[in-house]
Amino acid sequence: MKELLEKDYIVGHNISSRDVTVVPEITDSVNFDLKDDFPIEILPLGRGQLSIHNKKGNLEIIHYENFVNQCKRPASFLRGRSKCDLVLTCIDNRETVLLIEMTSALGSTANLQKAIVCEADGATAFPGGKFEKCEFQLYSSLRDLMDVQSISEVLYAYAKRICLMAYKIEPYRDTSIIHTRPYSRYLQIESKATSDNGAIIPCPTIEALGFVYRRIEHSYVFSL
Repeated sequence: MKELLEKDYIVGHNISSRDVTVVPEITDSVNFDLKDDFPIEILPLGRGQLSIHNKKGNLEIIHYENFVNQCKRPASFLRGRSKCDLVLTCIDNRETVLLIEMTSALGSTANLQKAIVCEADGATAFPGGKFEKCEFQLYSSLRDLMDVQSISEVLYAYAKRICLMAYKIEPYRDTSIIHTRPYSRYLQIESKATSDNGAIIPCPTIEALGFVYRRIEHSYVFSL
């Protein structure tokens, strides 16, 4: 994926920035965690934002957001462009490819549903909160990758093609705060989640590009 991004993605999107580089992390760790940090660090299980159980051998993990942020010319390319955090691919086989977006909220899943407004004008950007924003970031990143024919051919070759939202619920420091979890569509879906692959979320835009959309809480481990 490194060469495809550094060469084909740059040409396919008419990027004129020079010295755009991808610094992949290669690992064959069986159980580990990831965070939205650059450079990427392989963390002990439970210490990050997404826990992974790897049965597929060597993995290549790329900080996609860092890569895209280097594509500064023309300036119009970055303007308003949404990016996911990471792209993970199996190296030894064409088993699994993941586009990953990580986020967090305080106290409850309900806080992931709070509408996100634009600071500039106060307009509502994402009525569905971080759930909706993460879904859009994953879709937008996948669309941009699929727009490059050579990259789309490689991605389609993987047996499992997944866009994954990983979220972590941080505890309130103030123990006097009591927060109830509302009964909602999101929590109904979450109740169907399994411990090793997360909840499958219907998403026609992502599915139209040949991927499935899943969501997983950090209390679970995603099994490749």
